[in-house]
Amino acid sequence: MKKHHQVLLRALILPSLLASTPLLANDQNTFDFKANGVALSMYSQKQDYKLTELSFDSPALAPFVNAKDKVVVESDITAVTLKLDRQVKPYLNVFGSVVKTRGDALVKFSNIPTPSGVPLEDMVLDADGMIYHLGATAIARRNDYFLSLTYIRSLSKLNTGTEDGKANTWAPSIGKKTKIGAFSLGVIYQEAEGGLNGYLNLPPLGQVKVDAQAENTHKLSYNAGYITAIAKDIFVRANVEFGDRQGINLEINKRF
Repeated sequence: MKKHHQVLLRALILPSLLASTPLLANDQNTFDFKANGVALSMYSQKQDYKLTELSFDSPALAPFVNAKDKVVVESDITAVTLKLDRQVKPYLNVFGSVVKTRGDALVKFSNIPTPSGVPLEDMVLDADGMIYHLGATAIARRNDYFLSLTYIRSLSKLNTGTEDGKANTWAPSIGKKTKIGAFSLGVIYQEAEGGLNGYLNLPPLGQVKVDAQAENTHKLSYNAGYITAIAKDIFVRANVEFGDRQGINLEINKRF
């Protein structure tokens, strides 16, 4: 039976479903809107990580270290985000956000072959904590069409550890404003890394401490977005991430 351990998972950095693509404009068919914004969003995301380093505090498990490439880390997270942004120039938006995460990650040590044929125990890691984003979006517009490029620097601080995870994310997109809202398509390229540790229960060895470093397995995914106004200075945004990473984000944004 899989057990939850008191562990640290610092590799879990969420991808850029928060990219600040241009907001839908007003009835005058322009892209003008108030410079400042505050947004609340909820999203869920699944992605895999791979181990780049692995060690055990038991010499008996040393032969398994070279099999680290067979270990898959499967993360499943939901989060609530508070974001502030400012349109500092017509072509530049800057933003910061604070993310409260809930979820876990399954570290599949059972993928490692063993001489006895009895698989190692998998670990389930607590991924609750905080993630902080700082980023900027460059925007180019022509009539009802727009191009945007978002960069985000992310830092994670999870409840059970002291070492930070980090990620860099680039998200270019192209879109069009219509009478019913603005639609966009893009790609998300992300490099995320961090450490994880925990304990395996391996009779007769007992509790064996595990230390590892991990990075996201799939660097590239795709993103589809939609933005529309629901009231004066209030906008709703929906984004879906697909490909080897999957996620969905729903956001409400108030301009002031």
